Amino acid sequence: MIYRLLYMFVFFSLSSAYAQFEVDHFNGTDLINDISKLEFDREKSSVRFFFEKDSLYGRIKNFEYDISFQPTAPENSYIRGTASVASLTTQNILRDHHLMWESYFYKRKHPYITFNSSQIIDFGSQVYKVIGWLTIKGITKEVIFHCTLQEHSLEGKTVIYTSDYNINIHDTREQNKLLLTFSFPFISFPR
Repeated sequence: MIYRLLYMFVFFSLSSAYAQFEVDHFNGTDLINDISKLEFDREKSSVRFFFEKDSLYGRIKNFEYDISFQPTAPENSYIRGTASVASLTTQNILRDHHLMWESYFYKRKHPYITFNSSQIIDFGSQVYKVIGWLTIKGITKEVIFHCTLQEHSLEGKTVIYTSDYNINIHDTREQNKLLLTFSFPFISFPR
């Protein structure tokens, strides 16, 4: 019991120093209408999260993705990704270690988080919805990423509830709200 109280104190009282990550809309310049396929810079790509209740920022350091994104033909596009649960960091070693336990991410049994898109819809002005299946801790749920094609990157965000994936940090679903974002910069801008 004392360890659980200590953990709760450390987990909920400390927050990381990550700057808030927001997705801005494309600046309106129509540079992208004739692109057939984009190539992404994996070294500069990022996946981040913000746990709203605790004002806690974090990131996933090790992830792989496969993207075929064609802005002029989104119906022929896809986004797939796999992230290592062990690489999840909140800049607090004790908290990060506890998140690997069975009652949270259960890293030993579920070492990966996966995403597979099922549909990409163009909403005009370089705004897209990426609908797909997110699997965390062996539980798969449909999610919708709201994406924008920026001048130099593809940016996306969605809201999930960790309790939907049997990761109950707090008592109510709303208190387990998490903003999940990605940024995939371009290597090249084919024309």
